Amino acid sequence: EELQRPRTSMKIARELYALLKIEKIKGPIILVGQSIGALYAQHYTHLHPNQIKGVLLINPITVDYPLFRKKVHGAIVANFISQKSRFSFARFLSSYGLIRLLNIRPYEKMSPSLQSIEGDLISHYSSQKIYTTAFSEYGRGLSRSIKKLTSIKAHIKHPITVITTKPTVIRKNLLTYKLPYKEIEKIIKIRAHAIKNLTIYSQTKKVIYSNESKYLHIYEPDVIIKAIKGMIRL
Repeated sequence: EELQRPRTSMKIARELYALLKIEKIKGPIILVGQSIGALYAQHYTHLHPNQIKGVLLINPITVDYPLFRKKVHGAIVANFISQKSRFSFARFLSSYGLIRLLNIRPYEKMSPSLQSIEGDLISHYSSQKIYTTAFSEYGRGLSRSIKKLTSIKAHIKHPITVITTKPTVIRKNLLTYKLPYKEIEKIIKIRAHAIKNLTIYSQTKKVIYSNESKYLHIYEPDVIIKAIKGMIRL
């Protein structure tokens, strides 16, 4: 079912270090991590602090992720928080070529600046390998990454910017599925707590709230680019 050796933040941090070394990129660099990529950026920053100028995280998964399973109803976590089941289903579809055949994409619209690469994105999301890897990362890889980062206390002390969905947007979207209001407020509270814990050790921090609920890199790339430029000027 799952890869025998799940991809973890440690493995990916090592791979990134090796890649930068091959490309002779010494830094300082700005790390950008989306979703689970936030854990990878956090681990890399802990291992190679002198290489880092700043960290930009987009709707990040943090070490506080287990709080969702502890405090939110299990069915809600499985269907609206965890992405493991989604990747498992997508892996099944891609194995039969159905994603490419039906032109399935994980987004409804696209920023004009990215329309030129739409074909490449569809090709990317049609690959079974993509979902097999993602299934590994969001499965055992996620739990092992969180456990490791917690044990080594990998706090981000560099300048950090977090781009995240507005609580009002999260609330509105989840209410359309008729989820209990109490459970929705738990989700919003945990997200706010996670971002606070993520940025608390940095002297230079910024939180940008977006109207997009997901795929910010597809829907609002200009916001991300602007945030990167802001960090470059620091």
